[in-house]
Amino acid sequence: HHAGQDSHGIPLGLDRVPLDGLLADFHELGVNTVRLPFSNEMIHSTAAVPDSAVGANPQLRGRTPLQVYDAVVDALSRSGFAVVLNNHTNTSRWCCGIDGNERWNSGQSTQQWADDWVFMARRYADDPRVVGADLYNEVRRDVLDDPNWGLGDAHDWYAAAQLAADRILTEADPDLL
Repeated sequence: HHAGQDSHGIPLGLDRVPLDGLLADFHELGVNTVRLPFSNEMIHSTAAVPDSAVGANPQLRGRTPLQVYDAVVDALSRSGFAVVLNNHTNTSRWCCGIDGNERWNSGQSTQQWADDWVFMARRYADDPRVVGADLYNEVRRDVLDDPNWGLGDAHDWYAAAQLAADRILTEADPDLL
């Protein structure tokens, strides 16, 4: 959800423009890399997205959010774009305030977050156009306290990022940036 829009856990715009049209527009603009957001919730959702969420892309009807994401990654790749996987949020709510997305471990453990990253990196490891992992967007404070860098507690972003990055590189894709 952002600015009154419900993403249904998938990249926005698939309800308005055919995917091939979006890719053509990106090429026309000179874009060569797409930072493609996903949520941890998207990974685990087993319900198909509503038909309205993919209205301009009927070939995506009946798919789960992860299957739609797969199709977008595949389309970007086939069209020559580099893709950076971006763990944007924990839930499908995309932004701001106290919304359950303050930290990588808001509403889930650091272990689950790292497990999800290994899953995503493995899923696209054979795609040479998937080049990077943006571990978490805008790590921010919740009501009680701030994330920190190096204090060794449950809110230590340095330790969490190191854990996820090490696991991605050793368990899934040693070439991912």
